[in-house]
Amino acid sequence: MFDLNLQKKTILISAVMIFIFTSTAIFVLRNFILSSFYDLENRESVKSVERSKVVFDQQLVNLDIKLTDWAIWDDTYKFINDKNPEYVKSNLNDESLHNLGVDGMLFVDLTGKIIYEKQIDSDSGEELFVLESLKDSLLNSEGIVSHSYKDDKVSGVIKDSSGMFLLASRPILRSDGSGPKAGTLIFVKKYDDVLANYFKKVNNN
Repeated sequence: MFDLNLQKKTILISAVMIFIFTSTAIFVLRNFILSSFYDLENRESVKSVERSKVVFDQQLVNLDIKLTDWAIWDDTYKFINDKNPEYVKSNLNDESLHNLGVDGMLFVDLTGKIIYEKQIDSDSGEELFVLESLKDSLLNSEGIVSHSYKDDKVSGVIKDSSGMFLLASRPILRSDGSGPKAGTLIFVKKYDDVLANYFKKVNNN
């Protein structure tokens, strides 16, 4: 009788110990798995942000490269001074901007006055009126128009009532890079669904 009770107690104690050990192991393993999952999730989030920044910066670089070809050009230098209509006819048609991948251009003289402006719809390629709110945002933001040196440039994002725009701005110089500067040329590209989807696609790769 005594041996039977002792055997039952031994079995019961063993069962309790196994239960405690198993529960502890499951708890530790669960915390380890969750911790590893959160670490992986955080690392992926950081990578996603980093990829977005790289893509975003590259979009601004591309816009500035396009701008440089136009801002440092004898024809543009001449146009900002004499406003010749042949420059507009040859270079500033809707198709030119659409092929260039630019939604808008503003040519600003040394007094801060816009001498020519053009904006197109990025989908249809048709000309739009440049919104006053966008022009005000560009002209009144520090540094976009007032370039102090020949090598000055500005790129970034600007927001107005119509949405967000990537922008690039440079002083207008001769083709050899010499001055004095004749004014400022500004390119804008709307941060629309096309760019948003592009960022999403890159982040998913």
